[in-house]
Amino acid sequence: MVILIYARSPTDAVWLEGLLAKIPHLKLESHVCSTAESMDACFSSFQPCIVLVDATSNDGESIQIMNKYILLNPKSAFILLMDAENEHLRHEALEMGIVDFLTKETLSHVVLEQTIQEVTERKDQELELLGHYKNLEKLVFERMAALWAEKELAQNAHCATSAFLSEISHELRTPMHAVLSFTELGLAQISPQDPIRHFLLRIQQSGQHLTTLLDHILDLAKLESGKVEFNFQPGNLLDVVRAAENGLSSLLCNRDICLDVVPTNISPCLTFDHEKMLQVVINLLGNAIKFAPPGSRVTLFFSEEILPDKGIGVVLNLHDSGPGISEEEADAIFNKFVQGKKNRSRIGGTGLGLAICREIIAAHKGKIWATTHPNGGALFSVWLPRHPIVSSGDNDHPCKQ
Repeated sequence: MVILIYARSPTDAVWLEGLLAKIPHLKLESHVCSTAESMDACFSSFQPCIVLVDATSNDGESIQIMNKYILLNPKSAFILLMDAENEHLRHEALEMGIVDFLTKETLSHVVLEQTIQEVTERKDQELELLGHYKNLEKLVFERMAALWAEKELAQNAHCATSAFLSEISHELRTPMHAVLSFTELGLAQISPQDPIRHFLLRIQQSGQHLTTLLDHILDLAKLESGKVEFNFQPGNLLDVVRAAENGLSSLLCNRDICLDVVPTNISPCLTFDHEKMLQVVINLLGNAIKFAPPGSRVTLFFSEEILPDKGIGVVLNLHDSGPGISEEEADAIFNKFVQGKKNRSRIGGTGLGLAICREIIAAHKGKIWATTHPNGGALFSVWLPRHPIVSSGDNDHPCKQ
């Protein structure tokens, strides 16, 4: 074990070496320094386990020595030899990182041996703990780097998928418009009794469905890529509901569905994009009409709710008397190309409408979710904040070029 002694007084240095010589079984190797220059030379040549700093002369240089070398040599344990009455020096040395204190009046080789053993064990434990900490820090850093890499990879794949779907949709729209145009031309030129009319109507219906799918793919791709501009303005959600009801009046009439808008004292005046919110309400109301049994009612009502980390907001609730939403599907139905298993067999759809709704509501700093109503049927809820919406800007979007 290498011990470095810093002592300005040659007498004190010889005395300390004499005490160390009385501890033969520890196999100590001591070196003496009396100046800062000699300390530099020693530390550049070897790493001492223990550094004994004699501060009994109280000339201020020992403070400078400790302040410099404790920071530069964290593996060495510094022990301060001082006068018993110098409490100011004790507190100052503690702040610097001294591990133990010895007083010259009570120092013996027995006390010195015990102190060296205790300090060495403590320093070994400290270094072991530091090693574990650095290893843990390294593992955390590597894991975080791996997670960031996975996130970036997934983000790039997500953006590439959106770009691909957008490109494919554009490429398919032109021939699909040609198919629909020629179908309409054929329907206009044949008689209602012509058997070919049935096939043309099927082509027209399928083409319109595919066109709707392409439109939804384009809408979703633009939303996910951050290329959609939102025009947030103060407005009344009731106006949006009435506009959606007018737009779906023929569907309501055909299925004999009554839309019941429950009167409320809650003010639905918020800040939102009127066109985008109309798209959301039309989608939700259209689904409710499709899934509700003919002759039943669809209920729309408002409520207020405080969400954690979001504050107070207004909730637009839409309840139908259809088959409802299973608990395991409540989140999945908002993903792309996902439909509830109960409805897939009898109700058509693109599987993109709710995904589009989720993106629009997210841009409004809101939340959308679905549950099964206690009285049966599905309950869709859209939460929008009371406070004005501040757009984060398109440049923050991960897919924005």
